[in-house]
Order: sequence, then C-alpha cells, then structure tokens
Amino acid sequence: EALYIEKYERYYKNEVDFIFLKALIYMNNSRFQESAEIFLKCLDMKEGKLLGTNSYLALYNIGVIFECLGFMKEACEYYRLCGSYEPAIKRIETIMKV
Repeated sequence: EALYIEKYERYYKNEVDFIFLKALIYMNNSRFQESAEIFLKCLDMKEGKLLGTNSYLALYNIGVIFECLGFMKEACEYYRLCGSYEPAIKRIETIMKV
C-alpha cells in the first residue's frame, strides 16, 4: 500500500524528503536496486526538512541494503561515508566483530 506514494511523485519530484521516503518504501519492499539508486539521487539534491536525507541518512541506508544482501565490505564503505553518525559507527563495529 505504501507504494501508492508513486502517485504523488509528479508534485514532489524535486523534494529530497519525498524522494528519500520513496527510497525507504522501495527498500522495505525488497526493491533494493531501485532503492539504492534513489538514495544516490538524494545525494545530489538540496537539504530537505529532515537533516541528512541528502547526505548521511541516504548513505547509511545504502549501507543497510548492502549489509542485507551480504556485501559487508561495501556496507562498511557506505557506513564510513556517514562520518560521525552513531548508528553507522555501531554497524561497522558489529560487522568487524563477525
């Protein structure tokens, strides 16, 4: 049902918060390739109302996708790009313990 969001894209296609939400919905519906591509698109957009949607939050979620798919090295690379974002630091620590 959340994919219904696509109906509104023509109105909000230039809003990073909307694009970020769309990527999250795709990720939660196992559309990982599309989700990662959309998160990457967020990196080229202006800051939205939610801090980080065009930077560390998008990078973090790409890391989550890679981790879910079993690509731990790639996941860590994206987590490192998140800088001091605490959840990313914890994910790196967890992966390194394995």
